[in-house]
Amino acid sequence: MNSIKNEIATITDMVDSSKYISQMFIKFLSENDIPFLNEGVSILIDCSGYINKDNKLFNMHLICGLTEGLNAIGIPYSVALISDENFKRIIKTFDTSHNIYELQKIYECYMIPRYRTNLAKSVHFAIDNMKYDSGKINSNTAFFIFTDGMDENLYFGKGFKEILFNNKNLSFGFIFMKSNLLSDEYSTILENLWNIFINETN
Repeated sequence: MNSIKNEIATITDMVDSSKYISQMFIKFLSENDIPFLNEGVSILIDCSGYINKDNKLFNMHLICGLTEGLNAIGIPYSVALISDENFKRIIKTFDTSHNIYELQKIYECYMIPRYRTNLAKSVHFAIDNMKYDSGKINSNTAFFIFTDGMDENLYFGKGFKEILFNNKNLSFGFIFMKSNLLSDEYSTILENLWNIFINETN
């Protein structure tokens, strides 16, 4: 029982320390013309074992801030963990309420290391299974993908754009997390890969 209480306290601390993030997110949305009634958000979390614990904890703070902000303004969201070709799991659906226990479940599953993620197949999975349906025409889904970006398939940005990013009602944001354990040479290679992907998909 004590271990469970400690885990809940850890998530509570993360939520408390991420309030600034959620406030900034709410401020951004309030200053832009976002159709809240027709908008849903799907969050994909890369749980690759190549992402170190500190980076996962940092990502979890961002996710807590993002989900708190979404809940505060009434935008439904879903969450999935992604990794290798055989591991893609929806942890929270749009219909599940936002609460500390859902965040705890996400956190615990996120910290289990998996193999390196196939981003193309993970995004394809999300498009097939995590689109938001408001019950009205022109429902929109914003996908946020938290990843280390260590996938050579990102070199084929044009393929992503033509095959996956071809629906005007779907938008995609990648949050790339670079490990500070990488050498300067590999860091440069990885950043160049991300830049190529961004340029080819815009």
